[in-house]
Amino acid sequence: GEVTDMYTDIIESLQPEYGLGTEMTVREMIDQASRLAKQPTGVEPEVQAAMLEAIGNTYLALDKLPEAKSHLEDSLQLRLDALGEDHRSVAESRFNLGYLYLVLGEIEASRASFEAALTIWIDEGDTASGERAAVLLGLARVAERGRDFELAMERTRESLALRQRELDSDPMDITELKVTMARLHRRRNELGEAEALYTEALADLEEGGFGTSPMSATILNNLAVVQWQRGAWSDAEPLYRESLSQRRRFYPEGHSEIGNTLLGLGTVLEKQGNHLDAEPYLQEAVQIFQQRYGSDDPSVANASAVLGRVLHSLEQYEAARDSYRRALDICRRSFGPDHPRSAEQEIGLGLCELELGNDDAAEELLDRGYAVLSERYGSGHRQTIRAMRGLRDLHESRGDRTQSSLWTRRIEQAEGGTP
Repeated sequence: GEVTDMYTDIIESLQPEYGLGTEMTVREMIDQASRLAKQPTGVEPEVQAAMLEAIGNTYLALDKLPEAKSHLEDSLQLRLDALGEDHRSVAESRFNLGYLYLVLGEIEASRASFEAALTIWIDEGDTASGERAAVLLGLARVAERGRDFELAMERTRESLALRQRELDSDPMDITELKVTMARLHRRRNELGEAEALYTEALADLEEGGFGTSPMSATILNNLAVVQWQRGAWSDAEPLYRESLSQRRRFYPEGHSEIGNTLLGLGTVLEKQGNHLDAEPYLQEAVQIFQQRYGSDDPSVANASAVLGRVLHSLEQYEAARDSYRRALDICRRSFGPDHPRSAEQEIGLGLCELELGNDDAAEELLDRGYAVLSERYGSGHRQTIRAMRGLRDLHESRGDRTQSSLWTRRIEQAEGGTP
C-alpha cells in the first residue's frame, strides 16, 4: 500500500543497502525510518523535516503520541532553523503540532500553535484559504475543549464559509465541518439539530462512496451518543455496533477510538439489562484505556465503574469489588476524596462488600458516599437514593428493624412517596 511504499522509499533513500527484500511490518518500517531520519545525513534540512513530519503524523494515526510529538517537534525546529519563522512550511508544522497538542490535552500549546499557523497563512492571502479553513477548525476544537461552545461554533462557521468559497473544495472537508457543528449542537443539548446534521453528513459520505470509512464510524458513534442522551438505549445500540465494526476495520487493535465505542456499547447494554452481553465489551475497554492512557487515567475509572455495575448485577461480587476499587483509587487521586465521582465509587464498592458479608467495611463506604452526595446533590438524586438503599439493606441484614425502617421512610420521601 501507499504507506508501506512511502517508508520503503524513505529507508532506501537514507540507507540504500537496507533495501535487500527483508519482510517488515508497517510499524517496523516506521520505526526503522524514524531511526534513520534522525541520524546525521547529507539530506537537505527541509527534506529531513518532511520525513520527520510524515513519520510523526503516521505515529499520530497509530495512536503513538510520544513518538509523534518527538518527530513533529524535531521537524518544526529544523524548519525554523532553515527557513525562518514566517515560512509556510513552518505554518504546516505548527498546524500539525496544534492538532497533536489538542489530542494530548495540552490546550494552551495547541491554541498557540494554531494561532501562529493562522498568522502565517493570513499573510499569504487567498492562496492559503484552505489552510486557514483547516486551522480555524482546529481553533474551534480548542474552544470546544474549553467549553466555549459559542466561540467554537463561530470558528466552525468561518471555516465552512472559506471551504464553500473554494472552487475545488474537498467534499470530505465540508462533511467534517458538518460533523463538528453537529457535535457542538449535541453538547449544547440541541439534539434535533445535531441528529439532522449527523444524518446529512452520513448521507454525504454514502453518496461519495465513503459509507464505510473512519469518518462514517465517527458519525455513527456520535449518532449513538445523541440517542444515549435521549435515553433511547435500544436505538443507540445498533449505531454503536456498526461504529465498532467499522472502527475495528480501520484502526489498529487497542486504539482509543475502539475503546470509546466499546465503552458506549457496553453502557447502553447495561442500561437495557443485558449484562452478559455488556461484560466483554467493558473488559476490553478497560484494557485499552489502561494500555493507552495508563492505570491512573479517569477514562479507566469510567469504564471500571460501569464494569463494576455489570459484574455486581451478574453476582460476580469479588470481581465487581476489584473493578470498583480500581475506579475509586483513580477518582480519589484525580478528583479528591470528597468529590461526587469518588463518592459514587464508594457506594458501588460498599454494595459489593455488603454482598460479601463485610458489613463494617460496607457501612463505612456507604455512610461516606451518602454524606458526600446528599450534601452535593440532595436526597432526591439517584446516586444518593442508591446509597440509602444500601444502608437500608445493611441494617436489614443485621436485623436492625428500627434503622431499616428509618432508611425505608427516607427513601420513600426522597422518591416523592410517604413524607
